[in-house]
Amino acid sequence: MVGQTGAYGTTSNVFSPVNLTVGVGTTVTWTWVTSGHTVDSGPDCSPDGRFSSNGAQAAGFTMTHQFNTAGTYPYLCTTHCGVGMKGTITVQ
Repeated sequence: MVGQTGAYGTTSNVFSPVNLTVGVGTTVTWTWVTSGHTVDSGPDCSPDGRFSSNGAQAAGFTMTHQFNTAGTYPYLCTTHCGVGMKGTITVQ
């Protein structure tokens, strides 16, 4: 989930789950719960171009990416990375 809705309908600038572990070959789907967020691969608020939502998207948008190589893949919301909207996919 991208931009999880919190208590009383408030928007949280988080990914849910924040950290996910999957097997090699797994396709991960991100679903936007609230608008104005991105999903971009990269560490420390620096997109690296491995995968991207191609800008901020609206609620209801989905994005998929297949992870074919073991490793750790950090990702972020470019709009809200400064307030901690980051996640990690670990592929084993």
